Amino acid sequence: MAECFLKAPALLTIGADHEDNSRFYRVRQEALDIVFNELSGKSGNELKLMVVLMGTLGDGSFRVSEQWALDRTGMDHSAYNRARKALVARGWLRHEAGESITIDYDAIFRRRTAQKC
Repeated sequence: MAECFLKAPALLTIGADHEDNSRFYRVRQEALDIVFNELSGKSGNELKLMVVLMGTLGDGSFRVSEQWALDRTGMDHSAYNRARKALVARGWLRHEAGESITIDYDAIFRRRTAQKC
């Protein structure tokens, strides 16, 4: 293990992070690291949308309604549309209206950078 990690403070929690039958986001850390590093601080709505989508089961069994996304992210309709369009333009999402929203992990991982301590 790298020396800098051995000197870093431990992360602890107080209270349970989820209850037994609760829903929670599950996101691959490496993918989210790339998203965090590629989006600027001014891209908060894009970041919120990516976290929600990446953390949601993406096997096609769940359908993403606009209202569901708005409820999860706290965005309004126009902010959601701008964020989604920006992520499509970046190549991270594909949007087929009424059909699907696809996260393109291959495009995200092409932006992979060396991890620093």
